[in-house]
Amino acid sequence: MSSVLALLASVALMGWGVTSDGHDREQGSVHNIISERCCPSDECYPSQMDMAALNHDMNGHLLLPSYPEYGKQPHIYNTIEQRYPNLIAVVKNADDIQKAVQFARKYNLHVTVRSSGHDYVGRSTWEGSFLVSLSEMDEMEIDLSTERSPHGTVKVQTGIQWQEIYEKRPHSDPGGYTLGGGHSPVSRSLGYAVDNLLEAQVVLADGSIATATENRTVIVTPEGDIMYHENGDLFWALRGGGGGTF
Repeated sequence: MSSVLALLASVALMGWGVTSDGHDREQGSVHNIISERCCPSDECYPSQMDMAALNHDMNGHLLLPSYPEYGKQPHIYNTIEQRYPNLIAVVKNADDIQKAVQFARKYNLHVTVRSSGHDYVGRSTWEGSFLVSLSEMDEMEIDLSTERSPHGTVKVQTGIQWQEIYEKRPHSDPGGYTLGGGHSPVSRSLGYAVDNLLEAQVVLADGSIATATENRTVIVTPEGDIMYHENGDLFWALRGGGGGTF
């Protein structure tokens, strides 16, 4: 079945960092990027009032380690790799992700992105990081009369699990699964998930929202400017680039 996945995730650009003044600069290694982030014990770290302001602006909400709901959010299915972020943004839509990314850029935070936590290497979270949790983005739309595919399309947010998708029409979310290629027992007969991907929407590291297809990428900046790129480079990268990379 062909799919249209609204994969709302922050794009992590390995090898690039963000300085405290918001400018991009190239780093020598991922280790340097992480070590230069603003940590909870640093003066540059956002205050309780800063966090409260972000929480008020979001449709979702923020979680601190002391909150009862915190325990289930950073859980990784590989128990050897358990790590605990210092702050979690449970987002509801692309606007929430955009605000979370801009907040992280302002305070130079180490961002991690998680849907279901099935990354057994543990790349979906990190100790002391600012975790953007996509777990509550679970909306879905089915269109059986679309001209984009003779089989119809399903448009899903990355927090919904495949079991829920199958019931409405394996226990993993479409985000990381599809970004990693989308291997399954039916791949030989129906292809990988990326073979059926028609469109992906992502929040870039600068807070822009990009909608990518095979031949075109449309980017809307945080200021509302629209840029058109007549190529499918981002779409190509998303089709198997990996959940820990894109």
